[in-house]
Amino acid sequence: MVPQMSDETGFPHVDGMPPYATCLRVLEECPLVIVIIDRRYGRPFKDWGPYPQYAGCGPTHAELRHALSLGKRVLIFVH
Repeated sequence: MVPQMSDETGFPHVDGMPPYATCLRVLEECPLVIVIIDRRYGRPFKDWGPYPQYAGCGPTHAELRHALSLGKRVLIFVH
């Protein structure tokens, strides 16, 4: 298992989908999701492309909600 970081070269891109929403598509293929929560919430976005249920969420919040909705194994670390 190799971690995928959205800011690294080679991270998948889907035409017409915002980069932060592409993370949700990639997450669908992951066997394990690791969530790290720190002091800042992050910028909320209104346009989540094909995931309108996350409108108003920041990326980490949307990723956590999406992982849980898919029944993924999730490890949460709070700093």
